[in-house]
Order: sequence, then structure tokens, then C-alpha cells
Amino acid sequence: MTKLELINKSFVGVIAHISSDTKLESLEQYINTNKEIFDNFKGIIVAANYVDMPWLDKRFNSLILRHHEIWLKYYPDVKFIDLDENRSHTFGTLDLDGAVFDYCKENDIEWLFKVNDDMLFTPEFLEDKELPEADFYYWNGIGYGGMTKYDYNIDRIAKEDFYPQTTQYFINTTKLPELHNKKGVDDAYNYTQGLENYNGRVWELIEGFTCEDFLKNAVTKNNLTKHHMIKPDTYIRLLNFVKANNIHDCSHKQLIIDGTVHLQWPNEKCIII
Repeated sequence: MTKLELINKSFVGVIAHISSDTKLESLEQYINTNKEIFDNFKGIIVAANYVDMPWLDKRFNSLILRHHEIWLKYYPDVKFIDLDENRSHTFGTLDLDGAVFDYCKENDIEWLFKVNDDMLFTPEFLEDKELPEADFYYWNGIGYGGMTKYDYNIDRIAKEDFYPQTTQYFINTTKLPELHNKKGVDDAYNYTQGLENYNGRVWELIEGFTCEDFLKNAVTKNNLTKHHMIKPDTYIRLLNFVKANNIHDCSHKQLIIDGTVHLQWPNEKCIII
């Protein structure tokens, strides 16, 4: 299978938190920037949560309507999933990821390309190439701290480390029943809400409670075959850059990597790896 064949048979699943008019303006820029890429996919699913407000009011809230209108202007057949609650950073992201995945399962959509709404793609992303058959195509994430257990040995990291980023990945939804155990996530959320002065960093309270760990565990538990999408020479350059610059964030913000960039801060410069 080629990369373009994978793209052509996949649905894009975009997750977003819609908080303001400013966010809607940046969303339209996001769609315009990625349209050349998204036009090659089979369809688009958009899962969103919104600023905190009662759901009965939110159903008719103009923020939702305007969010839909922006997408529909470019993609009349887009499928919307609007969540009735925003459970903060980690829990909210797990809710959105799970909603997109479940929609695919319920509607017999085999291949999902899940992306965050701050991932941008250049034409290089459409470069066609042969891919090995796999159930999961991913971009690995690692920061300086994650290199410790490998004694900062770049070759070992390249061969052994598996910590898939949740900002973008292709997954065959037929190969696993769910992305994560919803009851376990709900139980953890209820636990944190009962704490005084909870700082929002659930991974400091529950070891391994990160979106990346949940995705990693789902792939491993269900024995999905996998393929790393960063070119080997690019990945070595990336690892050396992370090590040399003591970068602890494993999501590689502002780094242009083989036609992708996690653009967390639109007004700040990006670096080509």
C-alpha cells in the first residue's frame, strides 16, 4: 500500500476545543492551510467541546452554530460530534479522541486519521511512498526526560522507543474494540474532582495517566502491527535536536517534520528538522 492509498481510504477525525470568536478565526485559517491535504481523504469528522456552559443552553448557542458553519463552508458533508461537557485538558482530549473513534466503529469506517486542530501539513505530506502493511501508523514522541532510560543513546531510542503522539496517527478501527476504558477514565475524573487544589495534572497523581500512554497501551494490548511515519534520517536528526536542546516536551511543537508541524504558537517561529 502507498501513503496516498492510505490517505484516500481514511477519514480525517479532527478534535477541537472551541472557546471564543478568536478560536473560530484561527480555525478557518487552519482549514484553509490544510485544505489541499484534507481534500485527499475520504471524509471528515469533527469532534468538539466548548466553553463551559449548561448543555441545554449550549445546543442553541451561536458558538456551536458558527463553528459548524465554518466547516460546512468548505466541506458540506462533514460529520459533527458535539460533546456536552468539557472535562479539561487530559480528560477532555480522551473524551474527544474516544468520540471520534467510536463514531468510526459505529459507522463502519475502517481507517481513521486522527488529528488535533493545531496540526498543520505542507504539500510534502502528500509525497507518495510505499508503506508496509500495518494496523497503526504513527509519529513517535519523545522528550529529553524520556531519553534517560536509554542513557541518551540515539540509536537505541530510534530502535526501541514507542510512545505514539496523539496529535496525529492513522489507525485501523476494526482491529480494537476501544481506545481506552471509559469507566476507568470516568473514575479517575471523579477522583480528581473530589480533591482540594487539584492542579489539572492528573499524571502526577496516577502514574501513566496520559493520552499517549492510553494510545500506546491500546496498540500494545490489542497486538496491532505498527509503522513509524517519520523517515529514519529525519528521526535521527529530530532525536539529536531534542537531546542537544534539552527539549522535554514530547509533542515536538513548532518543529516541521516531514511535512507536518504541531503549531501551538502561530506567531512564533518554526524550525525545519
